[in-house]
Amino acid sequence: MVFTKGLEFLNACPYIKLLAFTIKSQTMSYCAIFPKDEIIRKQELIEFWMANGFISSNEILDAEDVGHGVWNELRGRSFFQDIETDEFGEITSCC
Repeated sequence: MVFTKGLEFLNACPYIKLLAFTIKSQTMSYCAIFPKDEIIRKQELIEFWMANGFISSNEILDAEDVGHGVWNELRGRSFFQDIETDEFGEITSCC
């Protein structure tokens, strides 16, 4: 089976679920450096996560794709609000 989006591979085994929980915890904690209601640019945040070693590539996805998956997971849980999109409907930033 090929996984192409998000964190759909999490159902593969308990170890991956634990790893994903750790990744989400670290990435959520990192967001605390931004003041309340500050605009957070999605790509910039993912690059910060990669630079700080919170996310990395695996056999299935590269680090940026993992970052997009984590970001989408946090957004899906209403961690981010006031989502802004570009003319193509791609999410660019949030508060």
